[in-house]
Amino acid sequence: MKSKGRLSTNLVTNVLSFSLNIMVGVFFTPYLIRHLGVSGYGFIPLASNLSSYLTIAALVINASVARYITVAIERDQHEEASQYFSTSFFGSAGLALLMVFPGALLVAFPDLVIRVPDGYGNEVRWLLTLTVGTILISFVTTPFEVATFCRNRFDIRSGIATASLFLRVALVIVCFKFSAPRLFHVGLGLILAALFSLLASIAAWRKLTPGLSLRLSQVRFHCLRQLANSGGWISVNQVGTLLLINIDLLVVNWYFGAESGGRYASLVQWSILLRGLALTVTGLLSPPIMYLYARNDLAGLVSYSRNALKYLGLFIALPVGLISGLAKPILSVWLGPDFVALAPLLTVMVAPLCINLGYIPLHNISMATNNVKVPGIVQVIAGVVNLLLAIFFVKFLQLGLYGVAAAGILVLTLRNVVFTPVYAARIIGVPYRTFMRELLPISCATALLGIFCWYLAHWLGVDSLPSLLTLVVVISFGYLLSLWLFVLSSVEKEYMLTLLRPNRSFA
Repeated sequence: MKSKGRLSTNLVTNVLSFSLNIMVGVFFTPYLIRHLGVSGYGFIPLASNLSSYLTIAALVINASVARYITVAIERDQHEEASQYFSTSFFGSAGLALLMVFPGALLVAFPDLVIRVPDGYGNEVRWLLTLTVGTILISFVTTPFEVATFCRNRFDIRSGIATASLFLRVALVIVCFKFSAPRLFHVGLGLILAALFSLLASIAAWRKLTPGLSLRLSQVRFHCLRQLANSGGWISVNQVGTLLLINIDLLVVNWYFGAESGGRYASLVQWSILLRGLALTVTGLLSPPIMYLYARNDLAGLVSYSRNALKYLGLFIALPVGLISGLAKPILSVWLGPDFVALAPLLTVMVAPLCINLGYIPLHNISMATNNVKVPGIVQVIAGVVNLLLAIFFVKFLQLGLYGVAAAGILVLTLRNVVFTPVYAARIIGVPYRTFMRELLPISCATALLGIFCWYLAHWLGVDSLPSLLTLVVVISFGYLLSLWLFVLSSVEKEYMLTLLRPNRSFA
C-alpha cells in the first residue's frame, strides 16, 4: 500500500516535469521557426505524425500489458507477470523488425502522402528516417516502462522523460550553433534521446521489479493471445485516435501547402501540451482504477473515477481558459505580430479540450475491465467522419484552416460527451448519467475563465512577456483559491488532502 500511496510525490514531480516541458516547448518552437523557417518547422510535427502510425502495430502487444502485469502482481502471481513481460518484450522486438519495411517505404516515397517543396526533399527524408528509428526504439522501450506503472513510480518516469527532453533540445542547439541548421539535426536529437530513454527504462525495471524476469523461455502463446486480443482492439482505437487528432496536419499540408502547415503546426503545440498535461495527470490516477477493479470494489471504482473526472476537468479548465482567453497576447509575445491574426483559430482549437481531456480517466475503466472492442470501433468511425468532414469544410464550404480545426473538435466533443461517459457506466453496471454530472461545472468554469481572461487582457493591454506572466499567475491563483473556497465541498477537500498526504493509500 505504501508503494501505491505516492500520489503527492508523483503529482509534484509530474507537475514539475510538465512545467519544464511547457517552458521548453514555448522556447523551442519559435527557436526552430527562426532557424528553419515556418515551412521547415512544419515538417517536424508532420514527420512525427506520419511515423506515429507505425506505433499501431506495437499497441497490439503493449497496449494492455500494464493491465495484465499489474493485476497479476496484485494477486501475487509473479511467475505469470514475468510471462506477460517476456512475451511483451520479445513480441515488441519482432514487430519493430517488421515495421522497418513500411518505415522504409515512407522514407523512400514521402511525396505520396505529403507535399514537399523544392529544396526540402533530402532533409525531409533524413528527418523521416530518424523519426521512424525513434518510433521503433520506443517499441522495445515500452515493456520496461511497465515497472514504473506497477510500482506507481511516475516520479521516476517523469525524471527519465525530463532528462530525455533536455538531451534532445541540447543536441539540436549545439548542432545549430556549430553548423548550418538542418532538419537532420532535429531527427538526430530525437533518436539519441530515445536511446537514452531505453537505457534509463531498463535501469528502472531492474531496480523496481527485480522479480519481473526477462527470458525467452518465459514467452507464452496464451499470453500473446490475451495481449493481442485486448491490444488488437486498442490498436484499432488508436487508428481512430490518429485520424481524430493527427490527421489535421496532413490535411492542411495537402490542401494549403508547407507554409500554412507550419503556421497551423505551431498552434497545434498548445493542444499537444494540454493533452500531455491531461495524460500526465491521468497517468497518476490510472493505477488505482486497476487496483480497485482487481479487488472487485465496484463502489470504490465508481467513486474514485468520478472524483478523478471532476478534479482533472476542473484542473484542466485553468490552462484551457487561460490559453483561450489570452490567445492574442500569447501569440504576439510567443511568435510575433505576424501570428496574432491566428488567435481566433487557437481559441477554436483549445476551448473544447476542457471536456475532451476531462473525460480521459474514463478510458481506464474500459482498459481495466478489458472492454476495448466497442470503443475501438467507435473511435475509428469518429476518425473517418473527422477526415471526411475536414475535407468537406475545406473543399465545399471554403472554411480554410478553421474548417480543419472545427471538424476535429466537433467530432471529438460529440464522441466524448455522448459515448464515453455512457459506455463507461454501462460496462460496470451503473446508471448512464453517473459520469455526466461533472460536464456542466467543468464547461462553466472554462467559459467564465476564458471570458474573464479576454476582458482583462483587452482592458489592461497586455503586450509583453512580464505583463502576460503576471496576469497568468494572478488569474491562476484566484481560480484555484475560488475552487477551494466555493466549489469543493468539505468532504472533497478532506479527500484531496488525504490523497496528497505522503505514503497514503488512494482508498
